[in-house]
Amino acid sequence: MGLFDMFKKKEKKEVIIKANDSLGDIAVKLAKDDVISVPKDDNHNTYGELLDHLVDGELPWGWVHAKRNFIEPRDKKLYDLHIRSCKATSIIEEKKLTEEFLNFFYSYKKECEELGECYVQYFSEMFEQCHNSKELCFSMGVKKEERLAFINEHYNELVLNEQTKNELLSTLSEDIERLIIEKPGIIQSELIKKFDPIVKGDISTLLYEWEKQNKIQREKKGRSYSLTMN
Repeated sequence: MGLFDMFKKKEKKEVIIKANDSLGDIAVKLAKDDVISVPKDDNHNTYGELLDHLVDGELPWGWVHAKRNFIEPRDKKLYDLHIRSCKATSIIEEKKLTEEFLNFFYSYKKECEELGECYVQYFSEMFEQCHNSKELCFSMGVKKEERLAFINEHYNELVLNEQTKNELLSTLSEDIERLIIEKPGIIQSELIKKFDPIVKGDISTLLYEWEKQNKIQREKKGRSYSLTMN
């Protein structure tokens, strides 16, 4: 490009306006062709389109980026509470975190309802139309309400089971090792039957880890395994 070309005026393209174009459509076309300037604020996207209403039932382009200062900290807090409640190490802790999640969930939802349809749409898409490998569409709020209702209904039983499990886990490793030493080649399914079913999963996990550490030998026997200490 020559020096002269750098200072040549940019040739304006012809803007085609159709009879059925709305004022918004016309403004977008003019903005795209640099005929008019685009508003620089949180209520317009880079094409000059307003961000306060849905477009054909969808969020307008650029809405999430424009509103990130509002939604990002709230999304982060909600997901953090969700993960912490799922990974809670006790029923008491899970109950507390689930209640905290629900309080914030509905507080966030109310804020969105007060701010308009775009916020409502975003919240619905993010937290009320979720999916995983088991379900195609569910609300995080409903799931947490169901879990909290279950905890409240069976609270005493859950706490008692938790206490029982913790007591069994405190000596589980030593108890399993003793049984395998006393009866080399014991079948894993028989060993598991000697303990409360509440720790069945923990036993399987422990034996798998011991095999990886070469602490035991596990040989296939029918549908189960024979166990021998190394």
